[in-house]
Amino acid sequence: MATIRLAVIERMKKNFDQTAFSRHMFDFSVNQKDHVLQVTFLGNEKFQFTIKEVSPPKQNRFKFVSIESPGDVSNEIEQFDHETLNNAQSRAYSWAVRIEEDFRIAAPEDNELENFRAEFFASFDQSKTAADHFTEDEKSVVNNKMNEFEEKLETLYEKLNANHQQMNEMRRQIEMLKKSVEILDKRTWLSAACNRVFDIVKEVKGAKKEISNLLGDMSNLLPDNTSATEENQDEMA
Repeated sequence: MATIRLAVIERMKKNFDQTAFSRHMFDFSVNQKDHVLQVTFLGNEKFQFTIKEVSPPKQNRFKFVSIESPGDVSNEIEQFDHETLNNAQSRAYSWAVRIEEDFRIAAPEDNELENFRAEFFASFDQSKTAADHFTEDEKSVVNNKMNEFEEKLETLYEKLNANHQQMNEMRRQIEMLKKSVEILDKRTWLSAACNRVFDIVKEVKGAKKEISNLLGDMSNLLPDNTSATEENQDEMA
């Protein structure tokens, strides 16, 4: 009978610490007669991750099965065949992340921020942001500005005690905005960027004031707006 090393369980616990839960929210049972590993989420004990050895191997290949609730798609149990124990145990972290996803979706919406989003875009619809596409020089300018903006978001995330996963996801969202200047016109891009900022700040429970400050910075991301600001400053001088 296959057995799993305790050092592997310890690594698994450290991975679980990267979710919204700590390792202490999970109960571990290892190397028992009816399973190699069983992890139970203590916040809802119907959520379990179990690895069993299959004898004889299924199709002469699959020696292990992982039994997961919630599954990739269903809230109910789903089973996955594996050739090795390593492949089976590697699914444990994604199982924990799925539990976190379900909790996030079930969390009540922040109506104040969503009302502010509606107010912001009502005024945005009346703005004079150009609908033409970015030139190559403008793309470079916007990307440089987005790098500066990312630093402001990182500072905010650190202030709000964002975890490693949330920080990486925020950076991924910013990278998507940098790439989208290749296909979106300026008006559509700025609208998409502002929406992403709302979602990025909501992820770490940012306040209306913090989003408002960031969206004020967003208005300066377009080259046209920067030029207009510089012209106004020249006139005042």
